[in-house]
Amino acid sequence: MKYMVLKLGLFLFILFGQKLGNPKEIYKDVYQTAILDGHIDNSEKVMLGALQVSLQLSDIEIYDLKINDERIPINTINSKQGLVLNKSGRWPLVAQNMAWGVGLYGWGIPYILYADDFKWFIGTQMISLGGAFYFTYNLTRTLEISHSRSHMFRAGSVLGFRYGWGINTLLDLWKRGDPSKSSITVLMASVPIGSYAGDFVYKKYNPTNGQAWGMTILTELTSYTIRQFHHIIDTKPENDDYYASNYDDLDTLSYRNWLKRHTLIDFVSYPIGLYLSHNYVKNKTYTFGDGIMLLQGRTVGWIYGLLLNSISDIDFEDSSARISRVALSIGGTYLLDNIIKDKDYTFGQSVLTILGTASGMAFGLGSAVIMEIDDGWEPFMMVVGLAGLYFSNSILDVKGETSLSNTMSKSRFSLIPNFQVLNSNLSGYNTKKIIPSIYLNATFW
Repeated sequence: MKYMVLKLGLFLFILFGQKLGNPKEIYKDVYQTAILDGHIDNSEKVMLGALQVSLQLSDIEIYDLKINDERIPINTINSKQGLVLNKSGRWPLVAQNMAWGVGLYGWGIPYILYADDFKWFIGTQMISLGGAFYFTYNLTRTLEISHSRSHMFRAGSVLGFRYGWGINTLLDLWKRGDPSKSSITVLMASVPIGSYAGDFVYKKYNPTNGQAWGMTILTELTSYTIRQFHHIIDTKPENDDYYASNYDDLDTLSYRNWLKRHTLIDFVSYPIGLYLSHNYVKNKTYTFGDGIMLLQGRTVGWIYGLLLNSISDIDFEDSSARISRVALSIGGTYLLDNIIKDKDYTFGQSVLTILGTASGMAFGLGSAVIMEIDDGWEPFMMVVGLAGLYFSNSILDVKGETSLSNTMSKSRFSLIPNFQVLNSNLSGYNTKKIIPSIYLNATFW
């Protein structure tokens, strides 16, 4: 009986879409029907999963919906009945926070508390290591932590650290020699704020793991491009002594003002990059391997920019050098994005292409050394590196995104009207409802 009601809910949404009301309320009503007997069997799980996809609801929204609904018993949500939470990204998040605990908080806390004794640094490092593990483990106990969400947490924390660094620059909280107590406090506060912001972006866009990697890589690339053009338009003055206390020193003052302008450009560049990258990747079917391929293109492009600067004997700070690094970074990302087009790379396949490119560059450098080429060894690395990428990619059997649909040659479709009698006791009274329904069955093979 309730199985047919589930089919009704799924079909009605497919037929009428949003006209029926709020997607969360639709799912809740159907779920309540399924859980009336305190059990959700496999067929009902399939139907609920299909309804979730049709309503475009994330696992987080479904989980929160069940938790916040007082009419649904909490004990019905476990690994056998109801939703099984995705915890695949839990361990990277725990490891990341442990690294923050040792790398920042372990020495930062005793530093701002004036605990100069060395034992406090060692002790706090160990306490921060264990505390970060316990805090993250306990925090994620009832949360869905997929790899994509974990990645957005990680990217957000790093970006938060960068914003904290920038705030210290804008407020002149740095000082000569050791950093000030207030600057370290700002850094420690910025990391969890950045993590929260990363999770907010994840909940807003609900990207896959590949899309999350694509968003963060392209956001960074956009920010890098904007920052480099600021260097070109607003030339950085000489920095004789950034920490000089004498503000009458025009060189020092002009450099500080320029650095603050550059920090503001840095702050603005990331939201712009996030907006552009999301609109670019939202319709992409990137896998995790595809994201690593984009990272390879961006990194190798930048390295090739350095090699091109070396060939041209251009100073690293020169405008033409900056333009070439930006152009090759974008070009490398674009090249790899076209290579992965209509393909789904696995993590192992993407790593193999990275190893192929790296080995090709090493082979080119080694050949130049053997031939005793002191000037002009860079082209060897660049050409053979591209050859390594091409040959390593050509021997991989990468599955296409449409490979499954191309194998489908037959289909069966049936549409059968039904009338269901539903027994309900939600209000405390036994009632019967006659519900018209339509049975939709589509089979592909």
